[in-house]
Amino acid sequence: MRWLAVLVLTGCGFDLSGTSPDGGGIDVPVGDATVDAGPLASPRKLRFDNTASAEALMGFPVLVALTPQTIDYAVVANPATDLRFEDVDTGTSLPFEVEQWVPDGESIVWVRVPQIDSGSADDYVLMHFGAGANGTQDAVGVWASNDVVTHFGPAYANSAGTTHNGSPISMTQGPGQLGLGAVFPGGGNHGVQIREPQALFNGWSQFTLEFWIYGDYPMLSTVANRSMFMDKGTSLNLGRFFVAGQDLVLQIDLHFTGTANDVFLNTRPTPQAWTYVVYTFDGVRVRLYANGVADGTHVMTGGLAEQLLTDTSDFYVGSPNNSFAGKMDELRIAQVARSPDWIRAQHLSMTRAFVTVGDP
Repeated sequence: MRWLAVLVLTGCGFDLSGTSPDGGGIDVPVGDATVDAGPLASPRKLRFDNTASAEALMGFPVLVALTPQTIDYAVVANPATDLRFEDVDTGTSLPFEVEQWVPDGESIVWVRVPQIDSGSADDYVLMHFGAGANGTQDAVGVWASNDVVTHFGPAYANSAGTTHNGSPISMTQGPGQLGLGAVFPGGGNHGVQIREPQALFNGWSQFTLEFWIYGDYPMLSTVANRSMFMDKGTSLNLGRFFVAGQDLVLQIDLHFTGTANDVFLNTRPTPQAWTYVVYTFDGVRVRLYANGVADGTHVMTGGLAEQLLTDTSDFYVGSPNNSFAGKMDELRIAQVARSPDWIRAQHLSMTRAFVTVGDP
């Protein structure tokens, strides 16, 4: 049994981001159903509910919402070293990344869990905390199966490696779905340019593109034509919002090498609400998911294996000409097609519905 988890922690004097704890994502009351009553001694058990999944989740990132009811923040002076996560089967320490630590607010830690068994509600890891934890932060180890993981934190860095970091252009930051997010005021040149972009979506035969997005449109009449949130050039382009009838529509255009294999799957998110959007491609099918639920499939012509067009242009989140109005958070890009179970569990995780914190 193995594991990859994400932790959301609250309440100490160590602040990695400076963001307000109560401004992003989905609010979770202190002492909600994910918390077992018990003493705050180290270690604590992080138990995962994978009962809805027919597959084991390998190398999986999980969000764990921790409050003062589930951890003693007074003994965590530096979370980069005063936290440690243990695989109980092997006794080994798991790589983790502290995305944000906010005094008396929500702090976010990601932990790589090698495996969560299918159909299980009993798999768990142990969280050790305090001066004797002797942990070592390792963000690259957490995100080893991804090319890009951008939390849209202060440095717009790529947690998955040393390349593909972000360069903000006329951008601000504010509360995201988890911690900080990128804020787009709408119109003009606003965005985050991902550096060293040549390899991204360049002739790929598989991929997963996932992100949280918030279209800040109180009235659909304010949605400009092609309000852009993402563009790569030819393989992936025209990521945009537009209006169809009485609905806000989100669409990304994908272009492949075969004849008649341009893909225009779209979803209809609720305005002024966070939506978890995922596009996957397994070589034969493009699938679109919204908030963990399948929302469209395109099968390549003839059911033949395909790949994206060759494309070495820049990858841009936002637009140099007509940026959408809203926010984005947790952008992830990988050269693997994630499964429906993975995506469903990932949505449950990032909405705090996957983990229970209790006594060991």
